[in-house]
Amino acid sequence: MKARTIRPDGSIADFGGQVFEKYLVKGKGIKYLAKTFTLPDVQVGSIIEYSFTTDLGEYMLFDSHWILSNELFTKKAQFFAQAYKGTYQMFSLRWSWQGLPPGAVPKEAPDHIIRMEANNIPAFQTEDYMPPQDELKSRVDFIYEEGFAAKDQDSFWKQVGRTRNGQLESFIGKRKVMEQAVAQIVSPNDSQDVKLRKIYDRVQQIRNKSYEVEKTAQEQKRAKEKPAENVEEVWKRGYGDSVQLAWLFLGLARAAGFEAYGCWVSDRRSYFFSPVTMQSAKLNANVVLVRLNGKRSLP
Repeated sequence: MKARTIRPDGSIADFGGQVFEKYLVKGKGIKYLAKTFTLPDVQVGSIIEYSFTTDLGEYMLFDSHWILSNELFTKKAQFFAQAYKGTYQMFSLRWSWQGLPPGAVPKEAPDHIIRMEANNIPAFQTEDYMPPQDELKSRVDFIYEEGFAAKDQDSFWKQVGRTRNGQLESFIGKRKVMEQAVAQIVSPNDSQDVKLRKIYDRVQQIRNKSYEVEKTAQEQKRAKEKPAENVEEVWKRGYGDSVQLAWLFLGLARAAGFEAYGCWVSDRRSYFFSPVTMQSAKLNANVVLVRLNGKRSLP
């Protein structure tokens, strides 16, 4: 990282200090690391310049984002990203953007580097009860898709639906085990409402790892807890993450004779879902849709 302060009189004070790191949020599968530094001799009317390079993990692909909107007005910003081009496994890269300043358009050069320059970016102001910030910020989103991505929305979402539904049916495909489990939970004389409530309450009693403090690699090794491959393993082990528990509820509900379906939704904490962007990762939460007494409900 490089930085400097240009004083109002035109003199320059280079940054030569230390960059500090601190985790702001640590959760299941999520870590937000802040890198902070203090610029020298900042005065009213000063110009702040800084640049940094982010090196991502080797042999891995990441959906990247260029966030232009910041707390301070930005006079000029330059962005570079090198697209992955491999022969072992094919991946396609798309990018979409919103709220870019006039003249700012990301373009890929023959060297496979996407470049963009933006000028006069307004400061981003937060307000109470405002929509998700990522939905309002000036930004460019890069999305990798395995294989050759569909060109139109209908084909893309049908492909996503087939893939996810196949994974779901494979995970819950333990009908006999689920029927045995249901026999332990409900009584034959229970009404449909009571049966569904008992199944839901029983799943709620299972240990939900999504709400636990994330273990270190050594702690995970000592605990000897392996990821569940299907609902049978979740049921017998007595623990799973929030996604697995939702699908366990789905498997039990079906085994009890209910018409039930798995659904993927967007949590809307960071953005609004839009099918136009064709980003399957935005469907990042799951629910179960059950038909009860002729009506559909989401428990």
